[in-house]
Amino acid sequence: GAQFPGMGKRLYETEKVFREHADACFKVYNEVCGTDLKEFLFGDTGNREAELARTELTQPALFVIEYALAKLYMHYGIQPEKLIGHSIGEYTAACIAGVFDMSEALKIVIKRGQLMQSMPEGDMLAVRSDEDSLLEISNNGEFEIAAVNAPSMITVSVKSGKQESLLKVLDEKGLSAIKLETSHAFHSSDFDPMLEEFEAYVGKFKLKKPAIPFISC
Repeated sequence: GAQFPGMGKRLYETEKVFREHADACFKVYNEVCGTDLKEFLFGDTGNREAELARTELTQPALFVIEYALAKLYMHYGIQPEKLIGHSIGEYTAACIAGVFDMSEALKIVIKRGQLMQSMPEGDMLAVRSDEDSLLEISNNGEFEIAAVNAPSMITVSVKSGKQESLLKVLDEKGLSAIKLETSHAFHSSDFDPMLEEFEAYVGKFKLKKPAIPFISC
């Protein structure tokens, strides 16, 4: 939910190394999908915010910026001793660690985004609450805890059409929540139907032992 149109544009315009790595990613994306991801990121036509909210675009866009930025840091001598990433960031971390090269990683991210886009839509909230307080709320399967980011910061995945009623319940309990800019209820059981196909696709690539340790969730 952190993506936005134009993210990384200033770096793209002013940093040669960042631009070179981003362009290499854009080329792979174009070869796979036949569309210009750079236009969705940096262009000034259409409703780019809505377009970029589609997870089939969000995920590769995030990977491109994360990967190019990591390469820029490394160019300036900031070398990682360990790596960690959240969601798509974990794929970037694995790529920088040498598990797969950029082209392979981006193709996997593209496939992941396409499969996720085909799943039922949903919503996500960042809630200032401890895990136990959320588990006490009777939800009839309307939401799931997606991530425990800190003892009092929880991300929840919400079934389509159930977000407003959950916000009302949270408000009644004095728990503040922020809507995330996502198209689906990520990190939830909604995506179980795609796992077999995604596993088969990833299985086409030869994954290597990481040269740099990275933390996997």
